[in-house]
Amino acid sequence: MRKRFIVLVLSAAMAVSNLSGFGTAVYAEAVEEGYPQENLKVSDENPDDISENGNSDNISGNGNLDDVSGNENPDDVSGNGNPDDVSGNENPDDVSGNENPDDVSGNENPDDVSGNENPDDVSGNESPDDVSGNENPDDVSGNENPDDVSGNETPGDVSGNENPDDVSGNENPGDVSGNETPGDVSGNENPDDVSGNETPDDPEEQTAPKVGTVLTDGTDKYKVTKEGSEAAYTGTTASGAVKIPDKVTIDGITYQITSIGARAFENQTTLTSIVMGKNITQIGNYAFSDCLKLKTVSMKAGVTSIGIEAFMDCTALTSIAIPKTVKTVKARAFMGCGKLKTASMSAGLSTIGKGAFRNCTALAMVTIPGSASVIKTNAFNGCTKLASVNLKGGITTIGSSAFAGCRALESITIPKSVTAIQTNAFNGDTKLRTVTMGTGIETIGKKAFHGCKKLSVITIKSKKLVSVKADAFLGIHASAVIQVKPAKLSEYTRLMKGKGQGSRVAIVKM
Repeated sequence: MRKRFIVLVLSAAMAVSNLSGFGTAVYAEAVEEGYPQENLKVSDENPDDISENGNSDNISGNGNLDDVSGNENPDDVSGNGNPDDVSGNENPDDVSGNENPDDVSGNENPDDVSGNENPDDVSGNESPDDVSGNENPDDVSGNENPDDVSGNETPGDVSGNENPDDVSGNENPGDVSGNETPGDVSGNENPDDVSGNETPDDPEEQTAPKVGTVLTDGTDKYKVTKEGSEAAYTGTTASGAVKIPDKVTIDGITYQITSIGARAFENQTTLTSIVMGKNITQIGNYAFSDCLKLKTVSMKAGVTSIGIEAFMDCTALTSIAIPKTVKTVKARAFMGCGKLKTASMSAGLSTIGKGAFRNCTALAMVTIPGSASVIKTNAFNGCTKLASVNLKGGITTIGSSAFAGCRALESITIPKSVTAIQTNAFNGDTKLRTVTMGTGIETIGKKAFHGCKKLSVITIKSKKLVSVKADAFLGIHASAVIQVKPAKLSEYTRLMKGKGQGSRVAIVKM
C-alpha cells in the first residue's frame, strides 16, 4: 500500500516538474521501496515539501495541504480542524459529530437533522424544520408547532390539544369527536351533534318521550307505557266504528299498542263498535264504561285481563267472546249490560271477579271453564234470564250470591271439584227445582238456597260434608227430599237439622 502511494506521488511529480529534483528523505524512501534510481531525483529545495524539507508532494505527517492523515492539513478529513474532514472535528463539512453546519448527525449544525439545534434538523432538536419532537413550528409530532398535528397545542394539530382545527378530543370548535364544540357531532351537548346527545336535531339518538307522555295521532290519543316502544290507546274524537291499531309511528318512533287505557272511551255515547289490535293485552278499568250505543266488541287472542267495570252499563252490547288468553275478568266488568245474551268463556280463565256479569238481565246461558277456580261474589247475581249454567270440573268455590236472583235457572249440577257453596249462592232462584252436589262438597253456606221455593230434590254425593250453615235450606219446597249416601244418613240428618227446611222435608238414602 505504501509503495503504491509513493508511485502515485512520483508519477504526479514527474508530470509536473519532469523529475527535476526530490527531497533526500523522499528519495531514500523511494529507493528503499524499490523504485528505479534513474527515475528519481532529489531536491531539498522543493517548495511543496512541508514535512521536514518543505516538499509539497510529501503527504505523510507534515503541513502538506494534500496530507489527509492526522495533521493540521486543510485537506486532511480524519480528525483535525480540516474544513473537509467529516469524521469528528470542527470541520464545517464534517457531518458526523462536530459543530459543522453540514453535519447532520448530532451537533449544533443548522443542517444537522438528527438531534441538535439545527433549523433543518427534523429528528429531536429545536430546529424550525424539525418535525419530530421539538419546538419547531414545522414539527408535526409532539411540540408546540402550529403545524404539528399529533399531540401539542398547535393550531394545526388535529389529534388531542386545544387546537381549533383539532377534531379528536379537545375543546376545539372544529373537533367532531368528543368535546363541547358546536361542530362536534359525536357525543356532547352540541345542538348540531346527531349521534348520542340531547340535541333536538339528532334524529338517530333523539330522546324518546318518557312514560306517561301523551301523544296524538290524528283523532287518536295515546300514552307512553314503555319508553320508545309501547303505548296505551287512551281515546279518540272519532265516533261510530273504531279500530285500535296494532302499532303507531309518532315523531319517528314506532309504538306497539299493548293496552287500552283506563276510561279511554268512558261515556262515549257515539261509539258503536270496537275492533282491538292484535297487540292488546290489557283492557283498562272503566275503558268502555257507559258506552250506551256500543253493540259489538272484537277482542284478539292475546288479551289477558279485562279491567274493573271495563264494559259496565254498555246497554246495547249483545254478545261477548272472551279469548282463551284471558286469565281474569275483573269486578263488574260487564255488570249492567242489559242486552248481553251470550258470554263465551274459554279454558284458561282463572278468575271471574265480583259482580262480573251482575244484572246482565238478558244473559240466557253460560259455560264456566274449570280453570276458573273461584266464581266470586255476585258474579252472576241478578241474571234474571239465566236458564242454563254449565260448571266445568276444576271450580272449587261458588262465591256468595254468585247465582242469586237467577230466576230462570231450573237446575244446577255442581262438579266434584267444588268444596264450598258460600252464603246466598243460589238465594232467590225461584225456578230452581233440582240441585246435584258432587263428591267434594264440604261446606254449605248460610242461606245458600234460601227462597228457592220450587227446589224439591237435593242430591248430596259427598261423604265429606262437615258444615251446613244456618238457614241453608230456608224456603225450599215444603215436601223437598234431600238424598245422601246411606252410610252418611244418620250423620247428615243430625248435621242438617234445623237448617231452615220445613218439617216435611225428608232426608233419605240415595
